[in-house]
Amino acid sequence: MGARHRAARLLVFGAVCLVLLWGAGRGLASSVWDDATERDAAGTPVRRFIPVELWTGAEWDGERVLALTPERLSHKPSIPADHPVITIEGPEPWAEDPSVMVLKRARRSGRSGEIVQLFRINAQGDGIGRVTDVRQSRRRESAEASKFPLGWWRAGETRAYDDRQLTRIIIEELDYVFLSVPHALRFRWQTNLKSDGDNSYVFAPGRGLVAVFHH
Repeated sequence: MGARHRAARLLVFGAVCLVLLWGAGRGLASSVWDDATERDAAGTPVRRFIPVELWTGAEWDGERVLALTPERLSHKPSIPADHPVITIEGPEPWAEDPSVMVLKRARRSGRSGEIVQLFRINAQGDGIGRVTDVRQSRRRESAEASKFPLGWWRAGETRAYDDRQLTRIIIEELDYVFLSVPHALRFRWQTNLKSDGDNSYVFAPGRGLVAVFHH
C-alpha cells in the first residue's frame, strides 16, 4: 500500500474517532441532565436538581453539589430579540465578606448603560441572589434571597422569601424542550417592588438565560 493511501486511511480513521468522541460527549452531557429529573410512571417531571451551571450556561458534570466554579461566559437570550449580551465571570471574594464568593454578571441597557451585578448562593442553599447592583453610576447593596432556584425543586412548587422585596419563585415548567433545547426550566419571579416587575425566565443547559416573558 502506498504512502498516499495509508495517509488517507489515517485521516478517515481520525475523523471517525472525532465523530465518536463528539457523540459520546453529547450523550454524556444529555445523560447528566436526564438523570437530574425524577419522573412519574407517565414520564411527567416530578422533581429536579437544579445546578448553578443551568444559570451560568456552563458544562455540568452531574454532581449534586452547588458551587461557584471559575467562569468566563457570554450568551444572548433569544427572546426578546433585542436582549443584550450577558457576560458571567468569576468567582471572586465579595468585598463585604471575603469568605463569600460571588459571580459577576454584566450587560448593557439602552436606558441604564452598563449594569453590573454580583451574585452569591444564598444561606438556604436553594437559590442564587444579588448582593450588589451597579447602574447609572449608582451602587445598591442587596440582600436578595433568590433570583434563580437551586437544588431540589418540585413541579409547580412556590417558595416565598422574607427578604426586603418579599421574593417569590414559582416553577412553571420543571423540565421541557424550549427552542429545540431539552431540559429547559421556566419559572416566575415576583417581588413586591414595582421596579422589579413580574417576569418569567427560561434557562436551558449550555445556554443559560434564553427567554424573558413579562406579565
